[in-house]
Amino acid sequence: MLVDYVNEDENLKKCIKEFLIQENCVECLKQNNLDFLFIGISSKASLFKEHSKHNFTKVAARNAVISYVTWLLYENDFYVENYITRVYPHQFDDIDKSEFVFPKCKSMNPDAFSFNDYVKSVEAPKLVDLGSKAFDHCSNLEWVKFPNLEFYYSDSFNDCKSLDESKCIIPSDAGLIEYVK
Repeated sequence: MLVDYVNEDENLKKCIKEFLIQENCVECLKQNNLDFLFIGISSKASLFKEHSKHNFTKVAARNAVISYVTWLLYENDFYVENYITRVYPHQFDDIDKSEFVFPKCKSMNPDAFSFNDYVKSVEAPKLVDLGSKAFDHCSNLEWVKFPNLEFYYSDSFNDCKSLDESKCIIPSDAGLIEYVK
C-alpha cells in the first residue's frame, strides 16, 4: 500500500508535513476546500519525488502523498469524500471502509479504486466522468449509483466479480468509451 511507503520514509513525511503547513491545510479543512489541497499536491509531485528514498515516478509520488494525506485525515475522523470533487488514483487504498458516498464528486481518475478489496458500494450523484479501470479488480464491489454519469470506459468495472448490474444505476445514454491498449 502507498501509505506504507510514506510511513517508512522520514524525509518524505517531513516534506509532506512542511507542505501541509505551507499550504495551510487547517484553513483548507475549515473552508471545506480539499480540492485546493489535492491540486496543490499534484502540482508539487516533483518535490515529493525528490524527497523520497523510493524510486517513485512523479505520478507515483503524487499518488502516494494523496493516499497518505487521505489516510491521515481519516485517522483524525475527517472524511474527505464529503468534500472532494475528484477521486485520484488509489486515494482510498488504505481506508478500511466498504461504503462510500461522494456528494460533490464529478470525476474519478483512472485506477481510483482499482484492486481495492474493501469497497462494496459507491454513490456519487454528481459524477459525470469515470476513468479507465476505476474499479478494476474490486472483487467485493456489489453496486454503484452514478445517475448523472456521462462517460465511462469499457474496462471501468473490469473483473468486479460481485457486481450486480441490476443494482447499478448508470444512465443508459452514458457514453461507453472502448479501452484500447
